[in-house]
This record gives sequence, structure tokens and C-alpha cells, in this order.
Amino acid sequence: YGKTLLVYWEQGMGDVIQFIRYVPFLERNGANVIVSVPQPLERLAQSISKHVNVIGPDESGVDYDLSCSILSLPLALVGRLGGNIPASIPYLYPEKQNVEKAALWLPDQSGLRIGIVWAGENRPRRGYNYRSRSINLNGFRPIIDVPGACFINLQFGQRREELKAWSGPEIFDPMDHVEDMEDTAAIIAHLDLVITVDTSVAHLAGAMGKPVWMLTRSDCCWRWLENRDDSPWYPTMRIFRSQPGSLSHAVDLVAAALPDFIAEHAGQKQFSEVE
Repeated sequence: YGKTLLVYWEQGMGDVIQFIRYVPFLERNGANVIVSVPQPLERLAQSISKHVNVIGPDESGVDYDLSCSILSLPLALVGRLGGNIPASIPYLYPEKQNVEKAALWLPDQSGLRIGIVWAGENRPRRGYNYRSRSINLNGFRPIIDVPGACFINLQFGQRREELKAWSGPEIFDPMDHVEDMEDTAAIIAHLDLVITVDTSVAHLAGAMGKPVWMLTRSDCCWRWLENRDDSPWYPTMRIFRSQPGSLSHAVDLVAAALPDFIAEHAGQKQFSEVE
């Protein structure tokens, strides 16, 4: 109690988003918490608690008594939490003024808005599994061909360049305005659904409590467990698991399920607008 604990990141942004949920528990139990995060998460991570000191990746010059990697928090807290997952959703959210600003980046659309991400970072050093978690934009076409919604690009990085050669239905791209995950979260706040491969945006939408459909390979990451289409980490997530090989099977499953989602939620949205 009263000690300063440095919680530091060591892997990807999705991992940080997933496990930062444990930080408020540390704070409530008397720790002074410093959280080191990747630069794109600095602004957004502050929403976990106004009392937590969020710093960038450089930890030099920081005074602390104890330290723990963020992915080790469940093990460090097993004596207090057991196997329970803190699942108070949302636990990350963009600031109100940034949400209002992001509204100006999006089309004036009364229907459903669906965000899409078709590729994660390649990370060749980690082998085939990381390559196979992604698909190209044309591979997403069965989803984007489903009528009744406005598709919003949330893809960033080099794979965003695929939009230049896209010849299918319109995809609105606001990502020129985006500088970090705070800006991405501000856009997601205006969306009705996020459809994404297994990457940081899946975690972000889940942490915000947004409906998120995640496409994953058959030999998926440990955190998504097996033989289930939901997740104890994110109550608003639905998982679409592919057959061995590419993600095309999961794409087809999403495309088949999407018309019902659009029909149901478009009716709800129209009703709420009339009210």
C-alpha cells in the first residue's frame, strides 16, 4: 500500500488494451500506478483513470518501487482475483471533444456505419501465424458487397494503400485525420459495428463496448479460447473462426450474418431517430 508500481508494456497495442483493465484494481488497492504504453496509446490510455500516470515507452528517469509487465498482471493478482477477469465495459473511451471532432470526419449518413480492418501488422519475425491473421482488401469484398450500410475504413499503415486500387462499393476513408488510437476511438464512437481481423482495433472496439465482429484463423491466439463465438474478455465481441488456411471462410460467415444485423439494427436506429 502506498508504493509506486510501474506497469510496462512489452508486446503489441492490442495486448496493452486487453490487460490495462487490471490497472484500476491496483489503484483501488492503494498502489500509485505508472503505466508505460506505446506512443499511439498515450492519450487514450489516460481514460483508464485520471489518477494513473500514463507515460510513453521511455521509462528512463521514472522513480518507482516495484514493476510488472502488463501481461503478467493476471498472474501477479491471482491471489486476489483468482481466474476472474475484470470486465467492466467500457473501460477505455475517447474524450468528448474528440468524439465531436470526429463527427466532422464522417459522411452524413443516417443508416448504419460499419468500420472495417482487414490486416494486422505482418511481424515476419513471428512466422506464418501472424501473416495468416490478415487478408487483402479484395478478400473482404463479400462483406463490403452486403447492401444497407456505409463502410468506414479503420485500416492504417501500409495496407491502407490497397484502397487506391479498390473498385468495389464505396469505402469512406477518414484516416488522414487520425494520429493515434485516441482518434481511432473517436471514430469508433460513431459506428454501429466494427468488423476486423485479430488486431488492436478488435481490442479497442471491445474495450469501448462497441459491437465488434472479429475474424480469426482456425489456429487462433490463446486468448480467444476454442469452440466458442464469444469472449469473456469482451462481452460485445462475436468471433468468426475460419477453417485452416486463409480467412476466406470467416469472411463468408460474416457476409452471411451481416444482412440480419443490418436489418435489425437499422430498424432500431430509425425508431430511435423518430423518438
